[in-house]
Amino acid sequence: MRTYHGFTLVELLVVLVLGALLVGLVGPQLSSGVPGSELRAGARDLASALRQVRADAISSGEEQSLLLDVRENRFELSGSDRGGNLPADIDLRIDTARGEVVDDHRAGIRFFADGSATGGRIRLNSNGRILVVDVDWLTGRARIEAPD
Repeated sequence: MRTYHGFTLVELLVVLVLGALLVGLVGPQLSSGVPGSELRAGARDLASALRQVRADAISSGEEQSLLLDVRENRFELSGSDRGGNLPADIDLRIDTARGEVVDDHRAGIRFFADGSATGGRIRLNSNGRILVVDVDWLTGRARIEAPD
């Protein structure tokens, strides 16, 4: 009889599960310590919400908008109770069409059924790091940029 040396399938699966648990627990803690990670996450959340509003406008054939409250660091999608909060340490500024300004701390970006938008720029600033979410008025596309 020959004897084989190696690992069983059960042993390999146990190691893989332990590795996955370790990565799942340690990964988020490591990324929270990276400077600017909250800023990038906030910009991604905002860009994703803008893309969702654009998709809703196209699919419904009706105007949709995203309303941003720069005082509360909160955004809302029109026609629903969907929205989100951005980290409190991020300073927001929005440049948009005059007709989309609600008051001194709330303004929006409107999307039309053809995918176009009123356009605008949302500037996120955290500890001197700046990212801009830019919405093109012609195409309605939202993209994240680092200013020059």
